[in-house]
Amino acid sequence: MMTSKLPISIVNEIDRFNRRFLWGGNEEKRVPHLVAWDEVCRPKRFGWLGLRTMSKYNVVLLQKTAWRYLKQPDCLWVKAFKAINGVQGDPIHFVSNSVSCASSWSHTWRSLRFGLQGLSSGLVLCIGDGKETLFWHDNWLGHPLALNPAINADFIDDSSKVCDFITVDMEWDSNKVFAMLPMEIASQIIGYPLPKFSSMKDGYVWKLKANGQFSTRSASLSLVAENSGDLGLNFSWIWVLPVIPKWKYFIWLAWRNRLLTNAKRASWVFQPRLAVLLVDAIRKP
Repeated sequence: MMTSKLPISIVNEIDRFNRRFLWGGNEEKRVPHLVAWDEVCRPKRFGWLGLRTMSKYNVVLLQKTAWRYLKQPDCLWVKAFKAINGVQGDPIHFVSNSVSCASSWSHTWRSLRFGLQGLSSGLVLCIGDGKETLFWHDNWLGHPLALNPAINADFIDDSSKVCDFITVDMEWDSNKVFAMLPMEIASQIIGYPLPKFSSMKDGYVWKLKANGQFSTRSASLSLVAENSGDLGLNFSWIWVLPVIPKWKYFIWLAWRNRLLTNAKRASWVFQPRLAVLLVDAIRKP
């Protein structure tokens, strides 16, 4: 799962086994699923169960491998992938500019490319000497400057690097910055901290963690947080109660009003049966 994008049929089969493990049942015995699977897999902090869907977890693991690919350029496997697939320069730029997959690419490289594409949305460039970062088009200030409608397009030079706006003393060239950018953006750039030593190189950091390091937990939350149905309350207290896990699960089902009571059994099972019997009775002469 860390090097291959799984086919949807395999993903669905793994999810099916996970659902059976949670709710019980088998090929011969069916049991009711008390909560929809997509709700079960939402974060605990939003009041759900926090399990993983295999499709999203496969994406997260591919992003983890893509992170290693970015951060370990001297590893043999990274060098081999770059040589075999013709990757030149920044891998993020390479996968962004390659619109379609080449027929010679292996399934593993296609999967890694997919992971790099997903990883790029959570990356921000951290400026060192500024020699490898495009000033206008790279995401080093939270968003590419060229996409800001407040900036005069006549000033945008596609080949400009961040180092063009830094003096030999490793300070921002304030005259140049304020001359080409609106006051608000220029002030933001001037406030961007530069390293003390010019020997530091530019590099990517993971913007979803304070330490800038990728983690599968933060990546998973970023994939599901948008559709998690945050109820405005913090329900993480359920999962830290000093009781056995079975009781926590019972409390969670009770809060969700999904306990399998006799009333629910009647609504799920007996009412449909009664309806069938009633229709049969009406059809009889």
